[in-house]
Amino acid sequence: MINKDEMKEVLQTVQKDWFAQVARGGRYPRFSAAATIASNAFTIDGTERDYERMGPAEGFVWAVQRLAVHGLTTYTEGTLDTEPVALYLNDTGPSSLIHPALVGYHDFSQTQLVMYPGDTLVIVGEDLTATGQVTVTGQAHELPMPLAWRIGG
Repeated sequence: MINKDEMKEVLQTVQKDWFAQVARGGRYPRFSAAATIASNAFTIDGTERDYERMGPAEGFVWAVQRLAVHGLTTYTEGTLDTEPVALYLNDTGPSSLIHPALVGYHDFSQTQLVMYPGDTLVIVGEDLTATGQVTVTGQAHELPMPLAWRIGG
């Protein structure tokens, strides 16, 4: 059985953590990842150790603001062409598809791509004619979970 002093200590600790998160407020982290095209395809799954964080840390929420894909532009017979990639959240299942044909640069509305702790971006390119390295860069609005209600507000 927990006594009054133990309960007070637990509540003070929780309250202190909550105030620290609220005081921290929002930030705008940038993120990036790269992959080499092999066999006309690549996958960036956001979990590889070589990548920067491709999703929010524990206790935080992201509203992705922009995403850019570099390295998929080809020049063939006088025509400049940029190949599309697919953007998923967490895995490549059909219900995880966010954008089926992301080309170059994309702005997201404040509530269009909201990510919670444990979520990661997955970028897949298939049947590509481009070769070499692909780089994905982006920026998000990061808030502590207690302030997630501010997204879109």
